Amino acid sequence: MTESRTSYVYESVIRRILSGAYRPGQALNRREVAAELSVSISPVNEAFAILQSEGIVQTLPRKGTFVSQLDWRDLVELTIVRTALEAEAARAYCGERIALKRKELLELAGRVDDAEPVTYEHLHADIVFHRTLVSLAGNRSLAMMLDTVIARSLLLAMEAALATRGRPTTMSHRKLVRDLCSAKPAAVDQIIRRNIYSGKEAFLDVDTARSVTDRPDTPLDLVLSVIQEAHQ
Repeated sequence: MTESRTSYVYESVIRRILSGAYRPGQALNRREVAAELSVSISPVNEAFAILQSEGIVQTLPRKGTFVSQLDWRDLVELTIVRTALEAEAARAYCGERIALKRKELLELAGRVDDAEPVTYEHLHADIVFHRTLVSLAGNRSLAMMLDTVIARSLLLAMEAALATRGRPTTMSHRKLVRDLCSAKPAAVDQIIRRNIYSGKEAFLDVDTARSVTDRPDTPLDLVLSVIQEAHQ
């Protein structure tokens, strides 16, 4: 029961971030969250511990818990790290391992492709799909490393889309599965990169972002607004 309540709190917080009800930098009072969701403080603390491990919230001593601030450098760096991890996993599972799971993966891919963009359902389906892919490599350390970056990198990309009022167009995950099933190890880097970077090209325009400011903590919405103007 506690686990289901923890999941409920976790999902509710993510939904509120994606809807704009919780804004970057906003303080979150745990007791107020518990009261709003009609749960005890225990599942709230457990959910916040998970959210903090994923970098989605930040707890500061004697100050409280806050929604993590958007930072363009975080988005760029996390996407690069995620791409490297997933490409390494793909080199291990491409071929027979992924072919044996083709049917299951196509089903999971369909859930991502069919979900409404920039929603909790899309975020959750995307995370489940990519975690399942990486698990095929049979490398527990690699899977654990991915867990530390994937939720935050996907959430950042979604928040970036919201900040610019965009609707990201991403590569079909069904196509990704089909491509990986027929790919040789030397080709997987390009396939993985194409999938992860699709819909994020403007967000990952590092040169343009750096021209805005030398400060690494510049709000992501400010950087992206300049990037958008540069691409018009």
